Amino acid sequence: MAQLQSQLLKQLLLQARFAPEKQRVKQIEGCEHLVRLIKEGQSYPYEFVCFQLTGFRRPLLGEESYPKTHSIDNKLSTENHLATTRSHGIATDSTSDTLSIECDNLLDYEVLLHDLPVYVGLLSRSTDILVSDIAQKVYTVESLAKHLSVCGKTIRRWQKRGLIGRHMRFADGRVRLGFLSSTVKHFVGCNRIGVREGGDFSRVSKYQEDKILRRLAQWAWHCPRLRQEALRRTAKRFGRATETVRTILEKNEDNLAAFWPIGQGVAVKEVRFAKRANPADDAERIEMTELFEQGLGIQELMDRFGRSKSSVYRGVTLERARQLSEIAISYVPAPDFERPNAKKNILGAGGKGKDTANGIGLQVKIRQEVKRIGVEDLKGKLSTLDAYLRDVGQVEVLTAEQETRLFCKYNYLKYLAAQMQNEIDLDYPQARVLNQMRRYLAGAESIKHFLIKSNLRLVVSVARKHTRNEGEIMDLVGEGNATLLKAVEKFDFTRGFKFSTYATWAIVKRFATLRSLAARNVAGVGGDDDLLEDVSTDRRVGYIAKPHLDTARKTLEAAIENGLEKREAAVVRQYYGWEAANAKARKGKSFRQIGELLGLSKERIRQIEKAALAKLRTMLSGGDYNLEWAANNGA
Repeated sequence: MAQLQSQLLKQLLLQARFAPEKQRVKQIEGCEHLVRLIKEGQSYPYEFVCFQLTGFRRPLLGEESYPKTHSIDNKLSTENHLATTRSHGIATDSTSDTLSIECDNLLDYEVLLHDLPVYVGLLSRSTDILVSDIAQKVYTVESLAKHLSVCGKTIRRWQKRGLIGRHMRFADGRVRLGFLSSTVKHFVGCNRIGVREGGDFSRVSKYQEDKILRRLAQWAWHCPRLRQEALRRTAKRFGRATETVRTILEKNEDNLAAFWPIGQGVAVKEVRFAKRANPADDAERIEMTELFEQGLGIQELMDRFGRSKSSVYRGVTLERARQLSEIAISYVPAPDFERPNAKKNILGAGGKGKDTANGIGLQVKIRQEVKRIGVEDLKGKLSTLDAYLRDVGQVEVLTAEQETRLFCKYNYLKYLAAQMQNEIDLDYPQARVLNQMRRYLAGAESIKHFLIKSNLRLVVSVARKHTRNEGEIMDLVGEGNATLLKAVEKFDFTRGFKFSTYATWAIVKRFATLRSLAARNVAGVGGDDDLLEDVSTDRRVGYIAKPHLDTARKTLEAAIENGLEKREAAVVRQYYGWEAANAKARKGKSFRQIGELLGLSKERIRQIEKAALAKLRTMLSGGDYNLEWAANNGA
């Protein structure tokens, strides 16, 4: 349906949709009454239009400001404005005569003629009007076209010239556009020449009508289920409107076999278009959508499922809407997302020009890197270590600024997709909404893959510190990449930390959990529900724990190096004597001694050691490692 031209009427319509149904019906009747009052070549104050539609007398300009619409070419003088206001019964005082009424608050005749039918059409969609409650004859588009000897397309064109129709519920339970006989009578009276010309316009000759029917008979014989497609293609072939061909078919459908070219041996019932097919069921829509996504042409889908083009597109759109509505979209919110011009500021290329990838301002480099290196095998087995390192080593490491900007884009695109998801109407989905949401999700996925590629070297670095066996390191890299995937989803860029720090903690913790599970399996733990003491603290299995001391030491060293700040790492190593190579020679320093070395107080060193242990405990909670025990037992 067409859109309203007047910004003032747009805002009035938004308010009307929340009004009681009785008030909405009153506004519809007000539009039908107003279209009979307006005269060509004149302009009308918004206050007058609002009063005719709602019965509410709005204050004049100067008392309240209104949103402005486009300027009107034929601007009236102040005296003409006031005369128009008085002529329609709007009260003014002596001081109002000296005020200059702005032309932006006037609605031109052409604007009203276009907007009033659109206003009624949009408002009546939210109002349940029964035809049985109307005390006069009501025409449908088809019956009115037949009554005036025109096609349905002409009726639609006349709606833009002031023919007002409401959406009403007819006796069969369907909601269709209906036209009151009084409205039709007024329109015909005001447009006698146009109505007469519409009825006489390019009448189809008997010869051409027969050719059209012969063509339709061939369609009905060969493709009885493609009625709409037959009408469309026949209309295009003969240079006629689809509604004109439809009208010709409806008049002669029962006798369509008489126009069969052969004319003999064909039963009437065989040369007939099938009744409207039932809507596609869920299984058919799913199959239809899968084939469409795989690149199967629309004509092949029509032939395969025996449906018209519009039916195929609707089935695909409904299935896409269902799939998109079921996607769980999670994102990290940020205050910038709600600010004005957020889309331009966040998705732009640093505020300088525009770079486009997938139509949403992504960097071209992201497309190139994602295309060059796939991410499908991140969780599985990787190739040889050298080949893998050679591949991931070509990806440029991001700076902190680039990292923050990409994470902001990534989460903002998911935020926009979540907003679009709320607009999906599963009964009447809009392809525009679905396509835009798919673009947002595709853009977010591209950024996610690029962020993963830029941090693959980090996974290898952490994995190397946990083992020196190339066969085992590839397994650890696979586990680390899987952890990296989850870390990208959960990282909160608004806190100001680097992603590498957050990802390192997550990967180290995952490796510690794997080591703990491996140690429990060696000790003969039967299942996840068995509650046994930690292998490291059980003297009876000391001979089992010893082979894993080297692994425990490497895990702790990696956690200290990658997860702690330099000062925290120095305090932990000196306090627990971790710097000594020989376990027997290890002797930790006191808080006072460490404070003298670092130039800090004893209490400050104690606070640093406490904070460092808390971090290590968080990272290594899966392994239940005890730092002091590991130091004293040769780890």
